[in-house]
Amino acid sequence: MTPPSMVLRLLQAIPRAKASGALYWLLTWGRGRLEGGEFLASVQAEKRGNVALVTLNRPRVLNAFDREVIHALTRLAEEFGRDPGVRAVVVTGAGGNFSSGADIAELRGLGGVLEARELTREAHRMMGAIERCPKPFIAAVTGNAVGGGQELCLACDLRVAGEGATFGQVEVNIGSIPSWGGTQRLARTVGVAYAKDLVYTGRLVGAREAFEKGLVSRLVPDDQVLEEAFSLARRIAEQAPLAIEASKASLSRAFDNDLAANLAHDVDLFSALYASEDLQEGLRAFLEKRAPEYRGR
Repeated sequence: MTPPSMVLRLLQAIPRAKASGALYWLLTWGRGRLEGGEFLASVQAEKRGNVALVTLNRPRVLNAFDREVIHALTRLAEEFGRDPGVRAVVVTGAGGNFSSGADIAELRGLGGVLEARELTREAHRMMGAIERCPKPFIAAVTGNAVGGGQELCLACDLRVAGEGATFGQVEVNIGSIPSWGGTQRLARTVGVAYAKDLVYTGRLVGAREAFEKGLVSRLVPDDQVLEEAFSLARRIAEQAPLAIEASKASLSRAFDNDLAANLAHDVDLFSALYASEDLQEGLRAFLEKRAPEYRGR
């Protein structure tokens, strides 16, 4: 782990951006707090009053998750939970898309089953940190929210989507499963029958269908997504913080009986699949832009 003093020195060495609308990183580490310093990595964060905005910033790969993104989101969720100045969090994506899910190139390059297993556990820690954070998370979705992108949406408390947004658990199309919690959270959000429809077919669904099925909380024109998400976040932030935290804690327990066991089972399933010829073929075919040839082994 990088020592806090080193992180502070590195951030202080980065000049403050002068461009209009620049994002500024807020880092709270122990008792020390650094405000300012431009943060231009794959995840950007800023505070607007008592609402935090987190932006996935890998637009060239449709904001796909690599380990840097996973670790950054985990840390941010933990930091926001400890920061009394944050009462709600909005998560969005840069470049017109929310997230296309796991970085397929990174997934293909994993060193084997053990590394695939650890990556899945790291993703579980990220989703769990968001769910355990006492502050509500709101996903502001434009463009694609598929695979791990939809799984991130499901870990958030609420989802605001643009009318042109697209959702889907597409993992079956590369011979895999929604191993980052999608099987469990999707079924608990929209019901088992509809979850099976999406998971078994890997099909994409439009925002209207997602809204009608309860996957999306609010549906607005694409150019109003962030505005609506912030309006919702500010409404929540106006409420009694302890009441909101208690409400989230109570609601989070509604389906918690076997969640940990089910997620652990997903790790086992994905680890076994990663060793299969079919998943490796699916990854190769995706990168080579061709149809996969599955052999059932």
